[in-house]
Amino acid sequence: MFAVRLRAGDGELIGYCGLLRIETAEKVELLYALLPRWWGKGLATEAARVCLHFAFEEADLARVVAGVDPPNTASLRVIEKLGMVPVGEISPEAPGVAYFELTREDFSASEAVNRR
Repeated sequence: MFAVRLRAGDGELIGYCGLLRIETAEKVELLYALLPRWWGKGLATEAARVCLHFAFEEADLARVVAGVDPPNTASLRVIEKLGMVPVGEISPEAPGVAYFELTREDFSASEAVNRR
């Protein structure tokens, strides 16, 4: 996990973002969380995008998944902004959690569009 800190000011710790291997599903999951007062500012999307860049460019992963409880609409919006697509339930340890996936190729294509 990586600490998510503010660039300005005192570098306050406001959350985390990182990758976790799901052994039972043989997948790597993107995880992120921010303190509630920092929600809705695009920071989770920014942190997640940096972690995906690390996953695909540095760790050379082919795909990354992210799980979300369906009522968590804010997390669903982050996942949609990242370009992840639904793959359903993947882990018996997390029944009811909807999973989404992003491949290296799709991430690279979306990054190229975002740079324009």
